[in-house]
Order: sequence, then C-alpha cells, then structure tokens
Amino acid sequence: MKLRALFTFSSRVARVLLLVGTLLISGVYLLGAYSGYIAPKTWILPSFLGLLFPGLLLAQLLVSLFWLIALDKKHLILVGAVWLISLPQLLTYFPISRSAKILGDEDDAIRVLSYNVCAFGFKPSQQDQPQRDPAVYQEQWC
Repeated sequence: MKLRALFTFSSRVARVLLLVGTLLISGVYLLGAYSGYIAPKTWILPSFLGLLFPGLLLAQLLVSLFWLIALDKKHLILVGAVWLISLPQLLTYFPISRSAKILGDEDDAIRVLSYNVCAFGFKPSQQDQPQRDPAVYQEQWC
C-alpha cells in the first residue's frame, strides 16, 4: 500500500514539474518573440532573449511535440494559445510571400551598396603622385 502511495505522489510531482517547465519555456519564448517591443533601456533581458529566439523556437517546438505525443488536452490548449499569440511575430521572423510566383529578373534584383569608401584607404593615384599608404591616408582624411 505504501508503494502505491509513493507512485501517486511521484506522478503528481512529475505533472507539476512538467507544467512548470511548460509555463517557463512558453513564457520565455513569448518574451523572446516580443522582445522588439520592449526597450533595452528599460529592461535588457528581453533583448538577449530576442537574440536567442531560434533556440527558444526550437524549445517551444519540442514542448509542443511532447504534449502532442502525451495527448494531454489541457496542455495542448495552453501550447496552442502560445502559438496563436506568437503567430504575428513568427510571420515577421519568417516572412511568407505568396503573391509573387515568378522571381524577378536582374533589374528587380537587390543591390548592396556601401558608402564606407574611406575604410578602403585608397585614393586614385595621379601620374605625378605615387599611391599613399592606406594607414596614413585613413588617419589624414577619415
């Protein structure tokens, strides 16, 4: 009889620990998802959670998979609510463009421009002047 009481107590402890773990991971995931709306000047922790968002997303996926395998409806509703709350941020993080079927040609391509030309350190040399040392040129002109 005492053995059965031990198993029921340990299963209750395990259920509570799983619930606390689920709530903790879901809460941290939501903080990471909405970290862009919290100024780092007021609270810096969500900024770091925003950097860890891919890892938090993986953790939330694992929690969802666990409760899907366990088929616990209460916890699945909780996890589903977390997914619905974070859906706008997921669509911002992983944008899906369904309108364009054809990729553009070269005229529509993205071009990367850099105006940081002083960091290159070279000025076109003239015929009568040799090319300057980049370190000296950068100190004088930048």
